[in-house]
Amino acid sequence: MNASNQPVRHPIQHLESPNAEMWMGLIDGIYAIAMTLIAIELPELASQLLEVPNTQVELTTINGLLIYELITYTATFLILYELWSFHKSILKISGIRHARQNLINGLILALTCLGAGNIILILNTKTELATSQIKADMSQASILKDWIAHGQATSICMLLIIASMFGLMSLLARTKANPKDSSSLKALERTTRIKACFFLLFTLNWLPMLFGAQTPLSPSALLIITYITLSHIKGEKIWSRLSEARKGSP
Repeated sequence: MNASNQPVRHPIQHLESPNAEMWMGLIDGIYAIAMTLIAIELPELASQLLEVPNTQVELTTINGLLIYELITYTATFLILYELWSFHKSILKISGIRHARQNLINGLILALTCLGAGNIILILNTKTELATSQIKADMSQASILKDWIAHGQATSICMLLIIASMFGLMSLLARTKANPKDSSSLKALERTTRIKACFFLLFTLNWLPMLFGAQTPLSPSALLIITYITLSHIKGEKIWSRLSEARKGSP
């Protein structure tokens, strides 16, 4: 058959790799950039708060806001690390063999970038609000309450992005693999599906605000920190499976 008569192959058919080593650099780079962008933004936001004229009341308020920004960054870093661990483990075992997997992988990476931008937006808007309120001599209680309650839509959007990423990873893990790897993939598929459901449930944190409450049940950063802490305490078997998955196919 002449080359001109050969069927056109989908790009993924030229890139397919059972061990997905060619994808690892791209995945590492995107997650690293997302983490770095947030880390670069944090000192600038902190300097905006520190430039506000200092009185004892204002200094106490500013210290509280700076601690919350640090908690937010820590929560974001840890959740991105967890997402990276699951994403890379799944690809290490399954590779990318089909166009559907390629699409899912691309969507996960796109959501990673979108999530980083969303976190920066949340911190920026909260910092601008707090700065204006401090300059207006509002009470410490009002400033902290508005800081927690502000950005309801973007906070819910962040949780939905994380839930979508775990959900897509669950779909990515549903692929045919060698019999020796199938049990690890099934464990990863089940775990990421459960985590996606958890983050969907976390959006109920803002349910009281629909009925007149002025603040959510918990600040979103503290909610994620609590999830990560419990996940590490109760999830030793999961991380053991992930360790095995990283050693996956040679």
